Amino acid sequence: MLDDVRIDYRLSNLLKRKRITPYRLAKESGISMQSLYPLVRGEATQVRFDSLLRIITALKSLTGEAYSVADLVEVVETTADALPSPDANLPPPAPSTGITTARGTLKSKSRLTRPVPKPKAS
Repeated sequence: MLDDVRIDYRLSNLLKRKRITPYRLAKESGISMQSLYPLVRGEATQVRFDSLLRIITALKSLTGEAYSVADLVEVVETTADALPSPDANLPPPAPSTGITTARGTLKSKSRLTRPVPKPKAS
């Protein structure tokens, strides 16, 4: 059931729109930068509800506008029906010319073509 949803964090966009720095929000909310930055970057794996409430209160104090948890996070359904096909927007594969390695390009199983060295300046 939890595999069917993900949480999208909206805090970064909100801060950009309101021209509020994460540092200013951290100072106003009393939340450490270490705790706030994962929320801002959308990398948080868990969030305390009281942290969300502190952020909402700080945003109201900084902007004069009321906010809710829905302004900060969104739960998105990720079922197979909701996801685009993995190949939907991919360009067609390029024709294969061999396997490129650090030493050159392998054209076949037995032949390795080496890059031509650049001539040394005299």
